[in-house]
Amino acid sequence: KKKEARPFDMSKYATRRIALKVSYLGWDYYGFAAQNQNLPTVEARLVDALLACRLITDVKTNRYTRCGRTDRGVSAAGQVIALDEIPWPTPADAAAAEARDAEREIPYLDLLNRQLPSDIRVLAWSPVASDFDARFNCQWRRYRYYFDARGLDLERMRAAAALYVGKRDFRNFCQIDATKPAMNFERHILACNIVPVHSIDDVEVDANGGNDAPPTGRDGNARFYALDLRGTAFLWHQVRCMMAILFLVGQRLEPVDTVAAMLDPARLAGRPAYDMASELPLVLHHCAFPDDALRWRY
Repeated sequence: KKKEARPFDMSKYATRRIALKVSYLGWDYYGFAAQNQNLPTVEARLVDALLACRLITDVKTNRYTRCGRTDRGVSAAGQVIALDEIPWPTPADAAAAEARDAEREIPYLDLLNRQLPSDIRVLAWSPVASDFDARFNCQWRRYRYYFDARGLDLERMRAAAALYVGKRDFRNFCQIDATKPAMNFERHILACNIVPVHSIDDVEVDANGGNDAPPTGRDGNARFYALDLRGTAFLWHQVRCMMAILFLVGQRLEPVDTVAAMLDPARLAGRPAYDMASELPLVLHHCAFPDDALRWRY
């Protein structure tokens, strides 16, 4: 008679906190964050993989946190999540466990990527402090919105993009959540520019995986460009709304000063009606943390 498999008792194992850097194509998902409805999300696939690898019990007891909530169709090159995971060594022999842990690390990338679909990849992992929070320890987030620049006046778009920089009221550049009537619409944009996209070599990456300095270089014969945007936090659909107005400015359908007017609630009686830019070219490019918070292992 075949013996029934005993349930895996995770209480016998010690835990430690780690962060994971995740990339994904969001086109076939209903956003990153898991939802109550039975809809495919990136986070649901990640949780399934973590459970399958027996690295967590569930997201509630393992203090799971995420850096950003990308919307339906939006992709990411550097999303960050954090959780308490269960390493292989058991606490029964602490000295032996510590020695083995130093000798042989868990192959997180191989384990998880075998369980994940091809459009979701775990790129790196890092041990982190026990109080690390992927959302609240993040210093800034970088988004990039890619587009074909043919027929657009890039200098007008750059002049308009520069008006976004600083602490501004973005109530006219977001989709308002009716369940939160007392929202704070002020957000701090650290940098905003229109940059040419020639190849991956155009992006200078710092030690933390980000691109802290604004990209430089001549446009040359570049056909594709990106809105390169860095801010501390963003409202719902904010980047897509910002990009929609930049497209109108680039097509000479709106003056550059439209951005300044929309950033000043006193100048407008209400939010203007306009269509948001498509979600498909939008990428959460990077999430930045203090230098000593992460030691990425690829």
